Amino acid sequence: MNVKVMVCYHRNTPRFRSDVLFPIHVGRALASEEAKAAMADMPGDDTGDNISAKNGSYCELTAIYWAWKNPALLGNPDYIGLCHYRRLLGVSPTLGMYVPGSPILGLRSPIGRGLRTTARLLVRCSVRADALLGTSFAVRKLTNKSTAAIRDACGRYDVVLPTAWRQNISRYDFWKANGIESDLVTTLDVVAERYPDMRQHFETTVYSNSGHYQNVSVMRADLWNEYAAWLFDVLYEVERRIGQDVQKRDAQRRRAYGYIGEYLTDIWLSYKKSSDSSLSVGELPLFFLSGVGGI
Repeated sequence: MNVKVMVCYHRNTPRFRSDVLFPIHVGRALASEEAKAAMADMPGDDTGDNISAKNGSYCELTAIYWAWKNPALLGNPDYIGLCHYRRLLGVSPTLGMYVPGSPILGLRSPIGRGLRTTARLLVRCSVRADALLGTSFAVRKLTNKSTAAIRDACGRYDVVLPTAWRQNISRYDFWKANGIESDLVTTLDVVAERYPDMRQHFETTVYSNSGHYQNVSVMRADLWNEYAAWLFDVLYEVERRIGQDVQKRDAQRRRAYGYIGEYLTDIWLSYKKSSDSSLSVGELPLFFLSGVGGI
């Protein structure tokens, strides 16, 4: 079984690379020549059919688009997925790689993105990234654990997601606290107009207090292609409606489509599960590394 999970990089940090983990330089079309040279050992999302130049607002979704449109550049895998250089799928938060004397930075929760007062979950394995990744042994151990966990999960499930985050507020209220409410309302309008059967799944998802964030997932290739086609159909219409406003925002709020994508994954999957009872979905832990430097 050929499994390829893209590990998205936009900084020159230690590589998580294996027969499963596939480093990719996202937003390469926008990168400095220095960054391009530093990450020349990995493909960029600016090859083939791509939207690399939209990375400032689409974030890691430019890699999802790239894999959807250019599967041959991934080796035509049976499963396709995505994680990040700071968010590694399949590594347990009890990894136990504490480096004595290193300040613990924690497994950071997405609850309260943009609200810097948010608490962090401090666990014994989550050390400063520069200490943790400073040895080839640590990088290799993380790589091997992630690779084995993903490969095993793909042998048992059609879709693999990171463990759902549970919050004490609804995802809608979380969006209102951290984003621009009208962006989510516009997305609902687009889904309701273009995919009326999905409206209920949209509302159920956004008023839930749990969900899958980070745009991290692994899917059978046929499901990945179906999801990506739907995802970009929705997002392109959302962009058509709010794009002029998005371009006037600061860098954080220009990431609108990447943030919307975090909600659309669960909406699509909710609908898909309701129409296909045989669809199997599993979860793996997501290991967060804070304080990763680089170009």
